[in-house]
Amino acid sequence: MSLFSDTKLLSILKSLSAWERNRFTKFVQSPYFNTDLKLVSLLEKVLEEMDSGEVSREELDQFLHPEEDFQYDRITNYLSYLTRHLENFLAYERIRKDPFQLRYQTLCEARERGIGKLFRQIDREFERRETSKKSWNAEDYYQGHLIENERNAFFLSQERRKNDESFTRNISHIEHFYFLAMLKAVCQLINLRNVIQSQTEEADLLEFLKTIQNRHQQFASDPLIYIYYRVLMTLIESEAPQHYFQLKNDLENLKEAIIPLERKTIYQYGLNYCIKKANSGNTEFLEELFELYQAMINEKLIFQDGYILHHDVKNIVSLGVRLKKFTWTESFMEEVRESITPEHRNNSLNYNLAYLFHGKGELRKALRLLREVELQDVYYALGARTLLMKIYYELNEQEGLDSLIHSFRNYLSRNKIVSVYQRKIHLNLIKFVGRLNKIRVKKMILSPYVFKEQTQRLHKRIITTKEITNIGWLLGELEKLANN
Repeated sequence: MSLFSDTKLLSILKSLSAWERNRFTKFVQSPYFNTDLKLVSLLEKVLEEMDSGEVSREELDQFLHPEEDFQYDRITNYLSYLTRHLENFLAYERIRKDPFQLRYQTLCEARERGIGKLFRQIDREFERRETSKKSWNAEDYYQGHLIENERNAFFLSQERRKNDESFTRNISHIEHFYFLAMLKAVCQLINLRNVIQSQTEEADLLEFLKTIQNRHQQFASDPLIYIYYRVLMTLIESEAPQHYFQLKNDLENLKEAIIPLERKTIYQYGLNYCIKKANSGNTEFLEELFELYQAMINEKLIFQDGYILHHDVKNIVSLGVRLKKFTWTESFMEEVRESITPEHRNNSLNYNLAYLFHGKGELRKALRLLREVELQDVYYALGARTLLMKIYYELNEQEGLDSLIHSFRNYLSRNKIVSVYQRKIHLNLIKFVGRLNKIRVKKMILSPYVFKEQTQRLHKRIITTKEITNIGWLLGELEKLANN
């Protein structure tokens, strides 16, 4: 049996960067963590053979014990030990990168060992950290609760408790953590229910909402709770746009009070709101969407570890083209081309350039670039097929259009990764492109009266359906057909 085809060890190792593999090697080489030199040799051999995936357990056992007969259990145990060290390494690396956990665990040890001087030193560090924070998130409140627990336990053990201030702070931290965590979780749940089918009991959700609405005023002075409540209102009262505009205003006014990671999440809720409104026919929200993306670009929230995700590039380019901001879109693509994640860079550039060429009316150039786009990613699979369908329609290539409509519909019906919402808006687009094309094909044989009646009826059905991707393009093509 090939070692590399079925082991957890190899799947974890392959997820590590070269730098992380080097650190793991040092971890196993350290006598503090491991005293078995054979385990060090095994790791070196595994890393050496990792890419080939052809070495077997028998070969590894012979490598470690060249003078002995093969023992399956022996090499399996060694591989298990190495896997356990790798799992411990992942946990150690996570803690090492978390300054709070390192100092908090030391605080706990100081309290348990009765080292008062060390405890008070670290406690003062946490006090300075707490007073310097401009705003707290849910994790901060939880960490504050942990620290207050340690303070209470330490002073009780020292019999030096003078007042109940720490207990009062602890209760406040718990209340803030619980309320903010619940508020964020409810926002996530409702947002998820908007895009996929959920099995959450409606009664449970209503109970959570009732709790939040009854108590949110109690925490209104907390900037994060205040703005997440605004997010919640955009989700549960989506037909009232004033909640969105207030959220947008709050994001600007509370810029200094909310950390970038939280701001990025809140911006994403705003993006989702605008996208849904635009897809429902409220095209004025396209400009709102563009403004949100510009703000995220200016604040560098769109970047992650120096890279911009290819999905974000696709969304921004499609929006820029839809708004006919061709010069801005070209400049944006040039600005971020080297910042696109390397594994997606070529695919992203080919697709987005094709999209830009289509928007500018250079259909043949777009068609050539689309042939270079790989369709493994569901977003490119949907986007490229949609763009290809539009190009075939505009070029009046009937055979290609009919074939694509059929294959695209099958793809959406069979692919389980595509969300319910995405499947719905794309199937609606396919349906109406097919109907639009039929009217165009029959135009020469229809009387002017019947032709007008059919185009008007189609327009009404598109408008009332609302949940259609690329609805602006669809209505534009219908208008061209009706007026020519």
